[in-house]
Amino acid sequence: MKALTVFICLTLMLLFFALPFTTFPNLSVKAQGLQEGADIDNLQNQESIGELPIPDFSSFSFADLGGATAGGTFSPADLDPNLADVPPVEWQEGERPENLLGLGDFSDISTIGNWSLSVIGQYVPEVQWAQIPLSALGLLKNQNFEDFVDAVPLLGTRRLRDVQPLQNFLASKMGWSSEVSRVFGGQSLENLANNPLFGGLNFEDYDFSSSFISDIPNLENATFSSFPGWENAKISEIPSLANVPIAKYIGEISEYLQKISEYAGYVQQALDYLTPIARVDTSFGRSEGNQAERSRASVTGSYQEGFNVPCNEDSCQYLELTDLIPYPLPLVHGKEWISGNSQKVWGGTRVLGALSRAAGIKEPTGRNPFGRFFKVVLLDVNESQGLGNFGIYFRACVRWPFNLGCSPYVIGPFPWFPSREGEPIILGIDFNDGDLDSGLGGVGSGTLPSEVRLLTKLAEQYPQLAEQVQQAISSTQATNYGSPGFPEDALSTDDDCENYRGIQMGALRQAIADIESRGGGDYYAVGQYVSGADGGRNSGHALGRYQYMSYRDDVRQVFHSQPGGRQILERSYQNSISPAELRSAIGQYFPPAAQEKLRSRDWKNVINRQKAQGKNEMQTIYSLACVHYSGSEGVCGDRNNPTYASTALNNYQRYKRQRLAETKCNLARKTTGICKGRYAWPTRGLITSEFSGNRCLPGRECRAHLGIDVAYTPGTDVVASDGGIVHFVGNDSNGFGNYVILRHCNGDHTLYGHLSSINVRKDQSVTQGQTIGGQGATGNSTGVHLHFEYRPKGGRGIDPRKVLPSANNKINI
Repeated sequence: MKALTVFICLTLMLLFFALPFTTFPNLSVKAQGLQEGADIDNLQNQESIGELPIPDFSSFSFADLGGATAGGTFSPADLDPNLADVPPVEWQEGERPENLLGLGDFSDISTIGNWSLSVIGQYVPEVQWAQIPLSALGLLKNQNFEDFVDAVPLLGTRRLRDVQPLQNFLASKMGWSSEVSRVFGGQSLENLANNPLFGGLNFEDYDFSSSFISDIPNLENATFSSFPGWENAKISEIPSLANVPIAKYIGEISEYLQKISEYAGYVQQALDYLTPIARVDTSFGRSEGNQAERSRASVTGSYQEGFNVPCNEDSCQYLELTDLIPYPLPLVHGKEWISGNSQKVWGGTRVLGALSRAAGIKEPTGRNPFGRFFKVVLLDVNESQGLGNFGIYFRACVRWPFNLGCSPYVIGPFPWFPSREGEPIILGIDFNDGDLDSGLGGVGSGTLPSEVRLLTKLAEQYPQLAEQVQQAISSTQATNYGSPGFPEDALSTDDDCENYRGIQMGALRQAIADIESRGGGDYYAVGQYVSGADGGRNSGHALGRYQYMSYRDDVRQVFHSQPGGRQILERSYQNSISPAELRSAIGQYFPPAAQEKLRSRDWKNVINRQKAQGKNEMQTIYSLACVHYSGSEGVCGDRNNPTYASTALNNYQRYKRQRLAETKCNLARKTTGICKGRYAWPTRGLITSEFSGNRCLPGRECRAHLGIDVAYTPGTDVVASDGGIVHFVGNDSNGFGNYVILRHCNGDHTLYGHLSSINVRKDQSVTQGQTIGGQGATGNSTGVHLHFEYRPKGGRGIDPRKVLPSANNKINI
């Protein structure tokens, strides 16, 4: 259990060991707690390894990193002339990583696509959007007028004259006089964006430096993935993003680790065997010679080659490791962390990985203790001082206009923390490419399903634990209530556009949210603690956009469906959890999708009862507000809010008059065709392959399978799963073959691969059930079938069965 304690405590805090901090002047003040001269040897005898003095790097950010210690370049065009349009990554000595890395470089390990400026504001509260020029937002470079209006929530409902930066832009581009500008100022931005004269006007060569971010209403709430080409924006081009703690980018790893800790009783031995932390024993310089010939084992390598690649070179520098804690048998004692200057290994993923391999481009050997975000590499060893100098490397990823994958870890090195003999060193967990979707956790999917795949992997490696591991896997099978990365500002085609028995649901949602969650409609809002009179059963916090009490049975069910949720609720009942920690927990245990699911069920039940009693629209709204507030139609307010129900009714009438929900719905449908808001099976046949973390194709590496395969006869119709527009039409001979991507009204995407033919063109509107192609075997295919993916808000694919009607293994349409 001691090793597990070290693993959870240290990695959750993103441990970065070793002093001094000569290359990190900004970090010395943040490394409080690592006591000088700590007796590491005595730690083996401690009752609790959790007492290990550790530095707190919870605020560690890109702003704290040093510049590159050497220059370099990585050019996809040098790998293949067909990639000439993909810009190279070039860096000079001293270049900062935030100037090199784009959002797409870590989109597969983070829900960064669902972030917005308002999310940054939560982590960097001192940022003032009213003081930051609009030109500082690099996302604007790839936008035209129509794309921008579509990307910002409800911007299309505004008049041009009310958004001065956009009026100035059109006046400049079109050469308007003040009189003409005044005439067009009365038109809505939606109408202007639809006009071919204006919609295609590009922002790239226009100077927005005289305007500020706050001058565009709701811009701070627009998710990054709403903007075409968002993956290419550099970290430095998103104001204050470089100041956000890196732990927030990859916060899903913390959630993953928390999940794993729930299974300690089942897999303690296996986690011990994995040895996530060790100690540097001895440092060896270049004179040690070839280590492979001596059959020496290493702990370094790559995702593609594994992390036990011995150094088969004439001269090998390395750190020899030993175990931090005594085990029944030695685990890393005597194994080597090889220098990346001594050994290179294969790396990279998808197209860029294959092309790099063909070109002979390798990455330095090392480890990924914190997942795929960066690689930690031993640069050189000072044998006389017992010191190992480390650096970190990043990779270049191309996600747009289609996913080419990532290069090997070649961008760098950037200075990292040295390690001395006798000091601890973080190893992390070993997984080869494909074992998990994204190193530690497959977090890009937003659903954090990786604990099941981890446990399965452990059962394969340690058969003696198979029975206990199966119990752990069984305990993870719970109802899926939606992903933490759910984009709450997505344009909905369900409730927002729904008139349910005479009630405009979009207006009703906004009316209630304006009173609850502090008037902001915040899905992560934490209300005041309410103390019950029954010893705790009815004590807890109000949570989320509609402020559901944490002690409600249906809320309990949602929390209890995920490991760790029960403990969070117990702390809420006892008021022993801080609002900040509870707010963070809402994202994982009570995500927006779960809140909306409960809200929809509750409210529709109330509406049905009221209609059965013959109540009209306004009477129904009033009664519903009472029930939502108190649980009873007879209690419509109290001393804290005596006018709750009447305020909700007034809000509803106001939004209905403004036709807010209808406008929002029409704005979505303007660009995305006729959407149903729910998905249908796209073809007929036998389901031959499910969504999974791994699938091995003949002659190729094993990799994640982020969709489902449905097979029938060649040419069988493939239809649109829902209405939308054709976002992409193309061919990937090494992957999907002929494929189509549709964008739907709520910003979700569906992908249709291996098509024998394509019947649609880019930007064409399609309706649900419309034929878009036929089943085929184009690209890298094992036979005739359709590969179908569902990507929420255009992000990483999740299991399509979560949005498709229930079916067995055979589909008929």
